[in-house]
Amino acid sequence: VITQSVSLDHFQSSWSDEPGYEQLLVNRIHHSGEMIELPVARIRGAQPGPFLTVMSGMHAGEYSGILAAQKLISTVDPMELSGTLVVIPVISTRAFMERNMQLSPIDQKEVHFIRPGNSDGTYSDLLIDTLFEVVKNSDYLIDSHAGEMAQAL
Repeated sequence: VITQSVSLDHFQSSWSDEPGYEQLLVNRIHHSGEMIELPVARIRGAQPGPFLTVMSGMHAGEYSGILAAQKLISTVDPMELSGTLVVIPVISTRAFMERNMQLSPIDQKEVHFIRPGNSDGTYSDLLIDTLFEVVKNSDYLIDSHAGEMAQAL
């Protein structure tokens, strides 16, 4: 359950310093007026350790990765974790909600090939720029891809 919606500018300061589970909706407004919303779950372990980010749903039709990310969020126990785990279950939230499997429904771009993003660019450029800002402090990053309707599992 998302407990708070915050702008990217306030994202880092919104987390608790205590071990536990939190979920935020990081948002940013594109110059066209379109809203970018990125769901981010953070599980802070009871012991210090590395910062791992797991993300999925860059392609909105990759349901197996999205489901795996949601399962990960619900099964990790902060008291048994060393370090911090951040999970972004759906990167392309707008495409996911509109059932657009591959391309952004806003600008028809393939977000997988946009690196590192551009805060002054198209909607997809800003989405990836937002993603990079969220994950930039990670020690390790797993980007899950697979399981689209047209792909064999």
